[in-house]
Amino acid sequence: MSFRTYNALWTGTQDELGGVLERDQELQGTFNQDQRNDVVYRMRRVYAQYIQAARKLDTCHDLILHPQKRKLIRKLLDNTLGRIVEMKHEMAGLDLSDIQHMDDVMAELNLTPKDMLVPVPKYVRRERLELINQRNDFIDECLRRAGLESVEEDPGSALSVTEAIAIIQRHERARQGRAAADSRREMIARQERERSRGKQQLSLEGAVVRLQSYTRGMLARTQVREMRHQEELFLGLRPDPSLNRTWDAKLAAARDIRYKLQNERSKEMEAVTDRMRTKVVYEDGTTLMANMEDKIREWIFVKKHETGKFPDIPDEEEGGSSAILGQVRQEEEEQQEAQMLDRKGKSSKAAKNEESEREKAREKDKQRKKKEDEDRVICLKPSVFVDDIRGSCDKYQDVWEPRDVECNPKEHPEEDMVEAEQRAIVEYEIRRQVEYLMRQELQKLKEDVEGEKKGSKKKKRMKKGGKKGRKRKEKDLTPDRTTESLFEEMVLNGIIKKIPDVKLDDIHGDINLVGTETVELTKFPYPAMGDIKNILTEYVILPLGVEAVHDAAPLVKSVLIGGPRSCGKSVLVQAVAHESGATLMDLTATNIVGRYPGKSGLNMLMHLVSKVGRLLQPTVIVIDVADKMFLKKVAKTDKSDPRRLKGDAKILEEYWC
Repeated sequence: MSFRTYNALWTGTQDELGGVLERDQELQGTFNQDQRNDVVYRMRRVYAQYIQAARKLDTCHDLILHPQKRKLIRKLLDNTLGRIVEMKHEMAGLDLSDIQHMDDVMAELNLTPKDMLVPVPKYVRRERLELINQRNDFIDECLRRAGLESVEEDPGSALSVTEAIAIIQRHERARQGRAAADSRREMIARQERERSRGKQQLSLEGAVVRLQSYTRGMLARTQVREMRHQEELFLGLRPDPSLNRTWDAKLAAARDIRYKLQNERSKEMEAVTDRMRTKVVYEDGTTLMANMEDKIREWIFVKKHETGKFPDIPDEEEGGSSAILGQVRQEEEEQQEAQMLDRKGKSSKAAKNEESEREKAREKDKQRKKKEDEDRVICLKPSVFVDDIRGSCDKYQDVWEPRDVECNPKEHPEEDMVEAEQRAIVEYEIRRQVEYLMRQELQKLKEDVEGEKKGSKKKKRMKKGGKKGRKRKEKDLTPDRTTESLFEEMVLNGIIKKIPDVKLDDIHGDINLVGTETVELTKFPYPAMGDIKNILTEYVILPLGVEAVHDAAPLVKSVLIGGPRSCGKSVLVQAVAHESGATLMDLTATNIVGRYPGKSGLNMLMHLVSKVGRLLQPTVIVIDVADKMFLKKVAKTDKSDPRRLKGDAKILEEYWC
């Protein structure tokens, strides 16, 4: 059964993560300069193991039906991806390169090149699929109303006169070459026939020998051709015709069925949550409220008896009424501190001597640490995600590992866990209500017993912040327009593009398999397509699509994709926008030429990009041939004004490219 398969995969991944966390913890600290290579290798090894864990967790989250398990797996997956991005930035700082060659680690861990590709969580696009389809339909509708539905900016667009003439000339030269080759072949054949006219005819035995030689050659060539075909099949260079090609369709259908079951389990989870919340509120709500009120009243009168006046309930920053429950423990700690102070008072002279000795020891430690710090030059930053990963692993061991998966093969929600969660939420909400009521009751008691009037306490006046450093509020140039109208305007002006259905997996290419060998010969060897896909995933797609990564991981605000013409730069941009489910805006100089003219028009363009980009997050802004923005002198034949955005490009720093 599939539920056993994916639960077993999750269990194995949790065990692997435990070992990875231990090895990751060993990397925290400082290291000497001569340990750099060893530290970098250990980091690459841990980084590769995190990638394997993330790939397996993505599969579990995508296909497990249990909604409560998926919630924990989602948190674990997000934090694992965040740690991958963190380690990527750390290794880039140590290597001074964005490319980390993993071929030696891949061979040691017995992995394939595909295993080293950083995964993009499937939920990133799945959860936004309805919104993406609505956006694409709206773009098609806008173009249809404007009569531009057939306009496409693809390689199939019309050629210029010069390009058309060059193609015709190329084909004509090829035709002439083929005609010359045919003429030469015919001439050689004619010469052979003329030479053979005067020769004596072959005997019967000679003719048979010649036929046999031709036949043996033909059979040998056929055999070699078959051997080559079988070798290519074995290496995976050719598709195997004996395989059943219907399995892909069957797997896709099975995956769609599980997606439907996931939606059913999610709706069932919502129904169970509502039912358990209602049960807790109606059955235990009154009792909980009464018990909390009694405890707070008891605390108030105990403090009144001890101090002679009514106390104040702690503020929410100090824990609110929940801090009252720990009051006895706080009093015990205060008594222990008082006893310690008495002991110190009795031996003040000895304390002074001890303090002077401690000062000397501190100075020695400072000098020793300073000398050690001079020798230690590598210091890895503490991770933001490791504690959350460890907490999720502990929760799995405490909650899910003891449970038998066979008891719930249909993977319905666990009602006892839902009830416990809702009880904690209801208790918190009731405590807030009780706290509000008890504050009012306490205020009334103070007014009645002590004669304190409501509001007699003067509130501290907050100092107004000076004007210095105040951020200037951005002026809205389109306050009376809807998002749909702004979106339609940008579509009709060709700024917002419809993203083709291009996935990263459609761009074939593995990581560099000889990177560590060539790095000694060439300091920065060329990256393979797999390396480029990993960089774009870690620097762009994950921060755009995964909220936990965007909030806590290091961010890169822009990425430059360089390369010769027709090497796949535009396809990579389209794949990034497709995988992240982003809105694609094209601010290339040739694309906006003639649109939004003048300074006011440029301000309006930047305003639209800023406003619509915020409203339709995530947004990918692409500028093709970006180097022309910084040219000192533009060719007179270039009418696109490529330096137009140079002065206002700082506004794009708020976005990802």
